[in-house]
Amino acid sequence: MVVDFRKAQSDHSPLNINGSNVEILKSTKFLGVHLVEDHTWSLNTSSITKKAQQGLYFLRRLRKAHLPPLILTTFYRGTIESVLSSCITAYCSSLVEFGTVRCRPFYLPCEFTIAFIFLVYIPPSANDKEVLCEFYGAISDLQNADHLELFIVRDFNHTNLKTVLPKFHQHVDFATRGVNMLDLVYINIPGAYRAEPRLHLGYSDHISVMLIPAYRPLVNRSKPVLKQVITWPAGTLQDCFECSDWHSFREAATNGDSINLEENMASVTNYIGKCIGDVTISKTITTHPNQKLWMTSKVCALLKSRDSAFKAGDKMDSKEQTVPNHQRGEARTRPENPQQLSVAS
Repeated sequence: MVVDFRKAQSDHSPLNINGSNVEILKSTKFLGVHLVEDHTWSLNTSSITKKAQQGLYFLRRLRKAHLPPLILTTFYRGTIESVLSSCITAYCSSLVEFGTVRCRPFYLPCEFTIAFIFLVYIPPSANDKEVLCEFYGAISDLQNADHLELFIVRDFNHTNLKTVLPKFHQHVDFATRGVNMLDLVYINIPGAYRAEPRLHLGYSDHISVMLIPAYRPLVNRSKPVLKQVITWPAGTLQDCFECSDWHSFREAATNGDSINLEENMASVTNYIGKCIGDVTISKTITTHPNQKLWMTSKVCALLKSRDSAFKAGDKMDSKEQTVPNHQRGEARTRPENPQQLSVAS
């Protein structure tokens, strides 16, 4: 793509590399942003609007299912806010120059909703303390947010980022320009990548740095947890309370004209605890780190039946076993048993 800022534009001759002409495009997509040769943003705006509308549809469905606000907020940040705010911002001063890219890569662990990439250049004549203070002020708000993956890539000359950002981890451990290690990569996740040197790009005096993912997702690092769960059968506790004589507790705590409130409260509390122990059922369940709230045993059974029918080649049966939309909504609004409590494992 050729970007020409002149008012009187003319045809451009194609670029020739190794005897082959490079195709000239009218538009291209760079880091999720549509760039057009006529310097307009209509294509990028329409693409962002289309993606955001798709996410809003599912957000409305989740809201109708009465999901908790925390889940709705996480869904919004990961699927809608990341689309609306995904672009390239630049900052330039006499001390530091950096560009920020907010994006959501296709292969991103589920525990992270979005990623920020900072490309920084610090002139050799800049003051270290002033540079670090100015740069820290630009990313301090992002550092306090949860579920964010922050990349800081920059050409180091004489500053040490660890003095103001001690939680960030540096991944480059080899020389990037001659015998000097100048191009460093800081990430707020320890052990997320493994850096390896690559060849120079064109006539650059800096080598390329390739980041190979080494991060293990939470679902692979965390083992399933056994929890003790108390199941409440429907209506049994209410039936027990309806046939109870509550006046007998008050009479037992009455001494003359005075009522011992502590004794009365203790006896009622012990009786309620006994009723709970009589009607409830305790069982052990296994929870996984990637387990969703709406994946109840009934929904899992339907999904397994659908997968079995699909593998067997029965298309009609696989369609019949598909979980209906209204049943998905009911599963999201409540757990498998509405009177289910978790106790310490």
